[in-house]
Amino acid sequence: MIDVHSIEFYVLALVVAVALVGLFFGERQTQPAASRIITMDVMQRLADEYPAGEIRLTMSDIGVLTIFHAGVDIAPGQLLNVVVTMAGSKVKVVEKLTGSATGPAEAADVCCTVHLQRGVDRYHVRYESPMTGQWCLMTIDQEQGSQSRGTLAY
Repeated sequence: MIDVHSIEFYVLALVVAVALVGLFFGERQTQPAASRIITMDVMQRLADEYPAGEIRLTMSDIGVLTIFHAGVDIAPGQLLNVVVTMAGSKVKVVEKLTGSATGPAEAADVCCTVHLQRGVDRYHVRYESPMTGQWCLMTIDQEQGSQSRGTLAY
């Protein structure tokens, strides 16, 4: 039996307390982030079928996420790339306009596909458009046909 008035008891209690504090408040183990640069496919605007600034996400049965952005102003000679950064269930998508304009900008719809990591039930997606200063947050389940919509805002 341990005597509660002994030095050994207090040393053991201190060690256990430090271990518990370290366990609860220590640095969390995070998965390394993986980034990809993907060129968006530019399509002719679909007669305002979708409002400008709408983001649509669609999940396929094999873990492929389709990202659709309606009403993006792109000039001839320019490309729209997205930098997709994935860390666990968090996905960050940032638009990057590249190339030099050879004419006036016109509204277009853009889309791309991203292969996501398996083993995650739900993804939390942050979509940013630094060109406009707008962003939106969405979640999408890892199920075939799962969809999510968001609108870019300040």
